[in-house]
Amino acid sequence: LSENTQVVQLHSDVNLTCPGCHGQTWWSRHNQTRKLQDGSHLSLTSIGYEDEDTYTCHRDSTPACTTQLLVKDDIEKPQISCYIRHPTHNITCDWQTTRELRPHAKVTLIAWMLKGNHKKNRCTYIPLAGKFTCSTLYKEGDTGRHVLSLCVIGRTDSQTSNTVDSTSEMLVQPDPPINVTVTSLEHQPRKLRVSWSPPRTWLNNFYQLQYQVQYHVEGTQHVS
Repeated sequence: LSENTQVVQLHSDVNLTCPGCHGQTWWSRHNQTRKLQDGSHLSLTSIGYEDEDTYTCHRDSTPACTTQLLVKDDIEKPQISCYIRHPTHNITCDWQTTRELRPHAKVTLIAWMLKGNHKKNRCTYIPLAGKFTCSTLYKEGDTGRHVLSLCVIGRTDSQTSNTVDSTSEMLVQPDPPINVTVTSLEHQPRKLRVSWSPPRTWLNNFYQLQYQVQYHVEGTQHVS
């Protein structure tokens, strides 16, 4: 940020000024000729994001100096989860946000590799899911460690997520099976038939999935 930038809290009050703003002076907003206020200070109350701009102090109808007003970013600390849905897929990391980020904020996934190298990948926001999702290249059969974190950078603040440090084997997390049905067996009141289909993200049968069926009696906590 430049020395002529003033950062304030949302909904706060501020008195703007800049070097050279003295004498018979008045203020205008960037690219506007309308006079906002006379004097060496510009008083603004209950600052909102819409007030962010460059303000100019004029003396004798000539611009004397300018100052930029920014509202402090309020960025939450990200919490990410990372996974591989199929051994041939890339690594995906998700961040479920609890409040909206401002449009200028940049969200980047950083993946550290062996020998200190790292890769940066921009993340995409999915409005319907309310989350950012990012992916980084994974080579099938790689057995090394993967260290991943998320960085959010605004104009006045930044935050770094928790670090995921794992092997590719531990990151493989298949989606649950689909089309699960449970039917009773005639004349066998103590037995049930359970059927399902593999998740759509499990692309082929080269890698076999193992399934486990669990059940519990309604109203109890015991799981079998």
